[in-house]
Amino acid sequence: AVLPASKQLSVDTTTIITANALESGDGGRVILWSDERTDFAGSISALGGDQSGDGGFVEVSGKQALRFSGLVDTRAKNGEWGTLLLDPDDIFIVAALTGDDGDVLASTIEAALAINNAVEIQTPVGPGTDLGRIEVNAPLNWTTNATLSLIASVDPFSPPAGDAIAINAPITAANGHLILSAFAPPGSADLQSRPISTGPNGDVNVGIFELVLGDWAQVGTLP
Repeated sequence: AVLPASKQLSVDTTTIITANALESGDGGRVILWSDERTDFAGSISALGGDQSGDGGFVEVSGKQALRFSGLVDTRAKNGEWGTLLLDPDDIFIVAALTGDDGDVLASTIEAALAINNAVEIQTPVGPGTDLGRIEVNAPLNWTTNATLSLIASVDPFSPPAGDAIAINAPITAANGHLILSAFAPPGSADLQSRPISTGPNGDVNVGIFELVLGDWAQVGTLP
């Protein structure tokens, strides 16, 4: 049977969701989803077991809008850490909130990279002003070997024109892994790859850099 989906979902700062293993076993799967708007400010843990087991998987999604300001922890004492997936319509990584539904603080992303093996931001094309765009407008810095994936699906025939992913501030992670991918949605008549650019301050200095798909335009520096 098909589970009914909520139109709107709100999780406040007092909410704690746990899907932790105990002595052994993997952390659980937690998926928060809405067809319109999700506001998440709570805490989720999907920890691996104390003796053995990997961290779990957490997804927080809003089909049309996502505001994420909470904390997700998928660590494991004796296993691989897990994954956090954020699935908004568009996202702007900023130093201070501007009121845009796509805003997420850089400090929130950095906190997630400290306690998860992978943080994936994936923007499927959908209704809205920015239509899948990802912008890094504030510096990102993490010291773990975690992977940050920025994956943008942008309709090439819809405004605004320009980059699917714009890196306008430094990304620094000497031990970390950065994955970028930008493409047109399935069924598009346009070429598959979409533009990715670095602005004058968009220097990228990471342990591993991987461009999966996209038309790269570089102004900032790579190591």
